[in-house]
Amino acid sequence: MTLFLLFVLVAFMCLLKDAASDCVEYFIPSQSSVDHRNRILLYIIVIVSPLCLLEDLHALRYTCYVGFTSVLLL
Repeated sequence: MTLFLLFVLVAFMCLLKDAASDCVEYFIPSQSSVDHRNRILLYIIVIVSPLCLLEDLHALRYTCYVGFTSVLLL
């Protein structure tokens, strides 16, 4: 189960990196897309990391809206 969750996390980060970098590149054009994508992934990980460390699941009640918005974006 742990291995499966690890693979799902890696796949989610790859998908999120591609989707977010395309949106950011649309508004802020960049010369190097590879460096830009890695930087965006790092920002996403820094923003999402505190959510993984919460003790109470009640604090995650609004994350479904973020997920639904990302599905609409895709």
